[in-house]
Amino acid sequence: MSSSPPKRLEDLSLVQRDRLAYIDFRLYFFGEIGRPDLIERFGVAPAGATRDLALYREIVPHNITFDGSNKIYRIGQEFSPLFEHASLRILSALSLVLAME
Repeated sequence: MSSSPPKRLEDLSLVQRDRLAYIDFRLYFFGEIGRPDLIERFGVAPAGATRDLALYREIVPHNITFDGSNKIYRIGQEFSPLFEHASLRILSALSLVLAME
């Protein structure tokens, strides 16, 4: 049985790309992401969050590792951003997180 080739970003819907960009962002700037982050941010069901994380891992397996003891995904040692993250967007997102703490 042969596995299907990794999906290309261009083949995904805008909504899927947005969720993958969020995963990429969280890994890059916070070093981790969990299903609850996707559920809270996008209102997806737990199964949908799991699928998004699996898809991200399929596309860039070196970017993400699963920490089973804490049930969280962590940044991979060979991480390379899948998306370009604009500076203004980064500062805005970080300021929102800091305001919530």
